[in-house]
Amino acid sequence: MREIVGYLRLHLRRHAHPGLHLLLGILLAAAFVYNYETDFKRTVMNAHPGTWIEIPMYLAFYAVPYGGALLLQAALTGVPLPRERGFWATAVLALLLLALNRTAIALSPALLDGLDLPRAAAWYLQKCLINLVRTVAFILPLWILWRVWDRDRDDLYGLSLRRFTWRPYMTMLLLMAAPIAWASFQPAFLQTYPIYRPGAVEAALGWSTTLTYGLHEILYALRFVGVEVFFRGFLVLGLVRWLDRGAILPMVCLYAVWHFGKPMPEALGSVFGGYILGVIAYESRCILGGTAIHMGVALLMNLAALLQIVRR
Repeated sequence: MREIVGYLRLHLRRHAHPGLHLLLGILLAAAFVYNYETDFKRTVMNAHPGTWIEIPMYLAFYAVPYGGALLLQAALTGVPLPRERGFWATAVLALLLLALNRTAIALSPALLDGLDLPRAAAWYLQKCLINLVRTVAFILPLWILWRVWDRDRDDLYGLSLRRFTWRPYMTMLLLMAAPIAWASFQPAFLQTYPIYRPGAVEAALGWSTTLTYGLHEILYALRFVGVEVFFRGFLVLGLVRWLDRGAILPMVCLYAVWHFGKPMPEALGSVFGGYILGVIAYESRCILGGTAIHMGVALLMNLAALLQIVRR
């Protein structure tokens, strides 16, 4: 844990700009209020699932927070934006990949077309497929990009064991157990979690709860590998050559907006969590620690909520 605190202190000393942090915080707060007051993400952004217009809509939706943060950072710090084509090509590609990842939600049900399945079974398999397809949709394009264009890198944007030490991250995860346990007693928390509730699916498929719950949680956890490779790996470590520490704040703004549609406390937590994980990735040049924390917190939230349901 001391190592993580050291990372944060070092980063704040070398990239401290209260005005920039305050302004971005105000703008993010305004975006949060607007989205959750108007339900913008669901009623506007998700109004055309599976259609061609969804991709340019999401491309613009993600470009605003990311590009806005880049411009404000350049204006307030006095560090000009990179002029190299490689940077702009990488930034645009990142936004496009994130927009295309959204289409995986519509693709997954199509993979089950033609199968005569009970409703509960189709719902369960669709959830599992969405997690699997969205993970592949993050990792496969980045793996191809790494092998074709970024061959000078010795790992897939920080996905390496060579610089990984597990102790500080396990300590951080243990510290998170108490607030997660507290949250599991809150009604709002139980409206969203657990992501998968055993019962109807087991009856429909004839599978054991251990199998259905275990398979779902494995695929759900793998999804966070893709998330970390993209946000902390590609958007931070992949852009360090041009932005250095300035890669972190734009990533945080994009990561927060990407969470719109989740419960507001979780979306707000993504701002702080994304910042901490971004700093850890930058300082350690490794994303495995952040991946372990992200996966662990997600699985603990599901488990804590499930235990509450069983207890009742």
